[in-house]
Amino acid sequence: LSLHASTTDPTALAACLRDPILATIDLHDEARAVLRSAPAGPSSDLAGRAALDALLSLLGTPCATREGAEILLRHLRRHIEAERLGADPLDLTACLVVARAADLSLLLGLPGASAPLRLPAVRAAAVKALNRGLEMAAGFAIVIGGGFLVGFASLL
Repeated sequence: LSLHASTTDPTALAACLRDPILATIDLHDEARAVLRSAPAGPSSDLAGRAALDALLSLLGTPCATREGAEILLRHLRRHIEAERLGADPLDLTACLVVARAADLSLLLGLPGASAPLRLPAVRAAAVKALNRGLEMAAGFAIVIGGGFLVGFASLL
């Protein structure tokens, strides 16, 4: 909580102590700093994975307070600007970051807030096809498994 606890505002300090998102934001900041300073090679790959894990943790951690949501939104906006996210609609991680920022904007009732980005049509079609394929595979497994159990039971 080092970055957020330095404030003199007692309301923000109290929010810092009761909202887990603030520690997750600090973890993400630290992981990005390590990634920027890592030399090229295996250590850079490990730092990249750690930064991605920290980002995914950041996206999955709920905000317990309104102050935490506001701080997270500012953090995500800085991250979007620094990494130039949102330009590639096929980058799923970038889409998730932009969508979380849009959700927070809607939650906080900020002017100009809009709904999150939708999955590109290609991805949406791929997800639907994958779901259909998994449903067919599950149905096929049930039918074959049932036939196997009936056949096994008839041997007894």
